[in-house]
Amino acid sequence: MYRPVTLVLNLIAICLSTIGQAQQFSMKQCLEYAELHNPELLLQGSRLSTAELESKAVKSRFLPKLEGSAALYHYWQIPVQVFPGQLLGQPEGSYVPVRLGTPWTGSYGVDATFDLLDASSWQQLRLKALQKQLVGSEWSSLKGELFKNVQMAFWTAQLSRMNVASTTQQYLDYQESHRLISAQFEKGVTDKITVNQSANIMRNLNETVNKAESDFRLALLDLKFWMRYPMSDSILIDRSESFSFGDTVSGPFDPKLLPDDEAYLLKTEIVGRQYSLARSEWYPKLSLISGYSRLGFGQKFDFISNSGWFSSGFVGLKLNIPILDLNKMVFEPKRQKMMMKTTQLERLQYQQEQRRVWLREEILLKEAINSVAVQEENLDSARENQQLSEKKLKNGIISVIELKQLQDELSQVQGKLNSAKLEYLKHYIELHHLQNNQQ
Repeated sequence: MYRPVTLVLNLIAICLSTIGQAQQFSMKQCLEYAELHNPELLLQGSRLSTAELESKAVKSRFLPKLEGSAALYHYWQIPVQVFPGQLLGQPEGSYVPVRLGTPWTGSYGVDATFDLLDASSWQQLRLKALQKQLVGSEWSSLKGELFKNVQMAFWTAQLSRMNVASTTQQYLDYQESHRLISAQFEKGVTDKITVNQSANIMRNLNETVNKAESDFRLALLDLKFWMRYPMSDSILIDRSESFSFGDTVSGPFDPKLLPDDEAYLLKTEIVGRQYSLARSEWYPKLSLISGYSRLGFGQKFDFISNSGWFSSGFVGLKLNIPILDLNKMVFEPKRQKMMMKTTQLERLQYQQEQRRVWLREEILLKEAINSVAVQEENLDSARENQQLSEKKLKNGIISVIELKQLQDELSQVQGKLNSAKLEYLKHYIELHHLQNNQQ
């Protein structure tokens, strides 16, 4: 004999186990938790910080560059300089070697460079800004994909919880029918075969409840996975949240709202900027340069403090003009130009593929809406038939075979309705995801 109290307690244990330790989550709280704990999202956030640093590093190119230097030399053999002999009163054509310098020589100074004209640096700055935007766009796209999975897992768990309640209620309702059959057997109105057949119905219904409970546990497991919630900890979902299984997705398809369209667009712009950067290698570079130094020398090491130091300084312009570099000036620009066409075609292909997905999901969503409506009507009829069967059973004008057929019909309708609702959720959430909408 199956006791209703035991089953009810089992259901309570499934839904509210370790309530003192488990935390209850609404949909919004699930999304917030997932955003804070998903490792892929955190990794992409770290990449965004790195991109910001790289952008700042490129900006530093437009600041003056200062470089200090210092040197100390000891010549154990003083260098020799050869002079024409005629300068020193020697015959023409002869040379006189003269040692110039002292054993100890030192110098220190500072050099400054400021780029006045550098097209490549400007292109690098714009390139880094686009790359930073791309990392941010990929972060948003990853977040949207994560939220889609969390939403689907949350509503699947909510449906599974409701399925546990409906199958349990069906089981408890049949308890009364089985009690009536048992009472009729005790009065000799029916035989043992009928009682055994009714017990089989009870066992089948109990198995259906166990299956629903397992599905609920698996749904919670999926939800914890997408949230990155500790698998060993219990989790509760807010029972007050519900979903309307009849809404459609309004508005025309807009390819610019696709979750990855911005990333494809930025990739195209990045390749275009890389093409401009490659072409900038053709342009001259103009820099303002300046330097100041002091030179000291002597016969001993103490010249540092005893010898006089001689100063020199300069300021000027430096112009670098590229003349020939086939790789940088010819082949690299051509390669970037071809890549730009490739990325444009990839974006167009992505938009066309997602348009096909959108149209397909629209059709399937409408089909799911119709299926939900039909199965809800079937469920009302099946429940009404069950109630009528109880009255007929009390009057002894229904067989166990008919009871089994009615219970099987009710179980099948509840299963089909649950499947139809899952299909609706899948297509509804996917359509909103395709237009970057979070529900």
